[in-house]
Amino acid sequence: MDTLFVLLFFISIFALFIGLIKPKLVLWKGKKTRKKVFTVYSLLIITFLFLFNITYTEENLATENPTQNNAVIESKENISESDKEKAGEYYNKYKKDVMDYILGKKNEEEGLELLNSAIDHNPNEAKYYGEKATLLDYNGKKDLAIDAYKKAINLNPDYYIYYSSLASIHKEREQYEKAIVQFDKAIASIKDDNLSKEEENKNIAAYYSKIGECYFELDNKEKALENYKNAAETHPDYEQGYQLFKENL
Repeated sequence: MDTLFVLLFFISIFALFIGLIKPKLVLWKGKKTRKKVFTVYSLLIITFLFLFNITYTEENLATENPTQNNAVIESKENISESDKEKAGEYYNKYKKDVMDYILGKKNEEEGLELLNSAIDHNPNEAKYYGEKATLLDYNGKKDLAIDAYKKAINLNPDYYIYYSSLASIHKEREQYEKAIVQFDKAIASIKDDNLSKEEENKNIAAYYSKIGECYFELDNKEKALENYKNAAETHPDYEQGYQLFKENL
């Protein structure tokens, strides 16, 4: 639908220019004046632009949310122990050669087949989607990776890696506002028993620094400085970067 409104928008612009030269070519009733051409087609241009914005936003929301809804639909309340065990076997087989799949030493499709088989047997396990997202991400299939990360988050909203990985894709695509939201969620949810306090703080500082980079790209130097400062206060490795940025403002 948004394509139709774009087409009508440009047709109206074209008709406006033609009508300002020869009003009778674009007006069929009433007075055929340049003033009337300008009024009529300006309103049409504004209307079609407005309708495009509405439909574009609605369609974007529809593509943002289905992945999370699908995660709910695909989940099962009762999964047998044999299915869980079988899913674990497929997952462990993938993990055994995970780096070969990620680096392309082994066929990506074989890795995805193992992960999809694990998901088929147990769609309630977030890590299966997380591993699938990582593999897709490394192989350049960003849209599919985003879908898989969202499903992983739906099943396990407390795991910071999913948020930071999703944020990195948005940042790479220069979708800085979206990246900031996900980096903030990563900071809020980071709590990993396998991390020392030093490692945890270093990760948090890295996320603050990346948020600072996003704000800088958005030309919001005040927020960029604030986040670089947060990074420096969280871990000393980021102090020098903060000072350099501050001095060059």
